[in-house]
Amino acid sequence: MKSILIIGLGRFGTHLCQDLAKLDNEIMIVDKDEASLEDLLPLVVSAKIGDCTNEKVLKSLGVGNFDYCFVCIGENFAAGEVFLVQYSIKAA
Repeated sequence: MKSILIIGLGRFGTHLCQDLAKLDNEIMIVDKDEASLEDLLPLVVSAKIGDCTNEKVLKSLGVGNFDYCFVCIGENFAAGEVFLVQYSIKAA
């Protein structure tokens, strides 16, 4: 079992969460839209509402405590790149 952070719950982030939950992973999801979180609540250990393009929001998540982090932000991909650089995460 791995601890996983999924940032952004569009189509890709939602499907990723559903698939990873089937493998009994501990998942935290984050999205700026509360409605995006609701259907996934039974599958995750934690859900947060927040804009992850905001550095304060990112810091509050404890990103370094997760085994894996998936940045699934489609609208503002540059924000995802900044996230990867700030937290020294290798892009796959």
